Amino acid sequence: NNEDQVYIAANKYCKELMKRLTGRSGFFSSMIAFVKRTKNGSKNIFISTPQGYLQKQVTDLNGIALSPAWSWDGKSLVFTYLSNNRHELVLWNTNGKLKRIMIPGNTIISPTFNPSGNIVLSTDMSGNLDIYILDRNFKIKGALVRSWAIDISPSFDKSGEKMVYVSSRYGNPNIFLYDFKTKQTKRISYLGKYNTNLCISGDGKFVVYSTLTEKGHRI
Repeated sequence: NNEDQVYIAANKYCKELMKRLTGRSGFFSSMIAFVKRTKNGSKNIFISTPQGYLQKQVTDLNGIALSPAWSWDGKSLVFTYLSNNRHELVLWNTNGKLKRIMIPGNTIISPTFNPSGNIVLSTDMSGNLDIYILDRNFKIKGALVRSWAIDISPSFDKSGEKMVYVSSRYGNPNIFLYDFKTKQTKRISYLGKYNTNLCISGDGKFVVYSTLTEKGHRI
């Protein structure tokens, strides 16, 4: 309809303007994925533009979908699905196909993609939540982070050389940075008693996360 055509034209204009001003146009050519409750009481995955246009439900599961994450090429989503009191890993691609994957362990948390296209997630297959990487056949390839504490929510920069994650190794949840080149781990959050929901920028220069304050969660 005319409203959609106006939006598409405006979006293209803003995309080119942003590219001329900043050298990047990603915001106006991207889609976001989020969880929304549907009429049957389940929680499913939706996608839309960052401005909230062209909203579309992409899963119709009878359970709870959690923590969707895009692949770096924008062609796939990976998320956790909770049904019948068990966690599953689910892969969705833009042609509408769903692949449900069973992973060792009772809990699957915060799946994501690294820039090479491998899925990285937290699972308790060894009795404690640690961060693992899967091979292309969706089998556990190895551990990226393993400790006595809870380690979850991996996020990668575009180079794949840096990964940030949440760990409770000092008691409260805090943000840590792992450098794959130097093999060094660095704590990067010191304020607040509960730091989570993190994301590292593509260039690896910034990390955004939420922290619990006396006034509630703040970015």
